[in-house]
Amino acid sequence: MSVLSPRIGATLPRLVHGPVRDIVTSALRLGPLPAHIALVMDGNRRLARREGIQTLRGHELGFEALKGLLAFFLKLGIAHITVYAFAIDNFQRSADEVEGLMTLAKDKLLELGQKGELLQRYGVRVYIIGHRELLRPDVQEACERLEQMTAHNTAGSLNVCFPYASTDEIAHATRTCIDHGSDDTITPAALESALYTSRSDGFGAPDLLIRTSGARRLSDFLLWQATSSHTSIHFLPRMWPEIGVADLLPILLSWQAHAVLRRIGLVA
Repeated sequence: MSVLSPRIGATLPRLVHGPVRDIVTSALRLGPLPAHIALVMDGNRRLARREGIQTLRGHELGFEALKGLLAFFLKLGIAHITVYAFAIDNFQRSADEVEGLMTLAKDKLLELGQKGELLQRYGVRVYIIGHRELLRPDVQEACERLEQMTAHNTAGSLNVCFPYASTDEIAHATRTCIDHGSDDTITPAALESALYTSRSDGFGAPDLLIRTSGARRLSDFLLWQATSSHTSIHFLPRMWPEIGVADLLPILLSWQAHAVLRRIGLVA
């Protein structure tokens, strides 16, 4: 695991758009690209407070930002994306906010899986990862339906951690190993095969893990998976709903440059 700040491409203007963005995107496709990107989508509530809008509206704007970045990643050919949608600790928020988030999640998740929408066009399968028994029954049903709607897709995966905590995941994996054998069966390989994330096709350690809102912590997200030596972690100062392609281009260019140097043996 390495914590990096983007260097290559850091002088790109923040608001890269139109032809400039298309040129940079085309150039990115010519080189290596991360197979798996993980996102901690932080800052929806703080943006809502700053802008004087309802908290739920901040979460809605966060979903729109996610759709835009998914389209960008899939157009590039990045096959696996994991998002931290709802932490188990988030149940400690006010009842009104939690209920609003549950309803929003149910509606938006099903929207993602509709015929003709982004995931179906790119052949992406959805996995809902986490302690789903904690969700309202209607939200559990929506999660199951979304997985069924995309089950035939094989080109990539969108892993939605909802509700999720990495410590809960590791504890669940440990209990699973004990239930299926004796204590001496609790090996790193056995634990990894029992993690929530093991049910996702092609799920491996993320190449890039990106967190927004300026916080420099993982907040109980992919603690097992992100310990890989090739996972680069980036912290961005802007709130999640403000994030766009321009914010990610320097990170992707930096990762790509490092990958090329590693390929020819100039860096470890």
